[in-house]
Amino acid sequence: MTGFVTPMASRRTRRMVKSFTFDGAAGSGAIGTVKIATITGAIRILSLVVRCTDSLTGATATISLGTASDVDSLIAVTTATDLDAGEIWNGASPVGGAVAAIVDKMCNEDINVNVLVAAVDGGTIEVDMSWVPASANGNAA
Repeated sequence: MTGFVTPMASRRTRRMVKSFTFDGAAGSGAIGTVKIATITGAIRILSLVVRCTDSLTGATATISLGTASDVDSLIAVTTATDLDAGEIWNGASPVGGAVAAIVDKMCNEDINVNVLVAAVDGGTIEVDMSWVPASANGNAA
């Protein structure tokens, strides 16, 4: 039998916590992408939580979370100004309180906030992702 077997040591759960402040500039809120994680190889996302720590601003801005080939593969298109401080962004309608995390997703492309219509010119989100490698070179940075 041939194939890739991940050694037990490399199956250890890893965690990435990053904060992103939007200011309307290229790469941080202008129409386009805000890179959340650079993916090498393939990873399995065990859990992903996006929390708004400072309400987002930007007149008619819409955003989603996903990859280059599927811009809303992780979180559906959302009106940016619907994300208020303290809310969890896990779908088209951000909510407060106890909500489900995004769980058990395979990923082999960089993860981006996709700014789709108008710039997001203010606000901050925090991304907390637990993951394991799904390929020999699987990594998220």
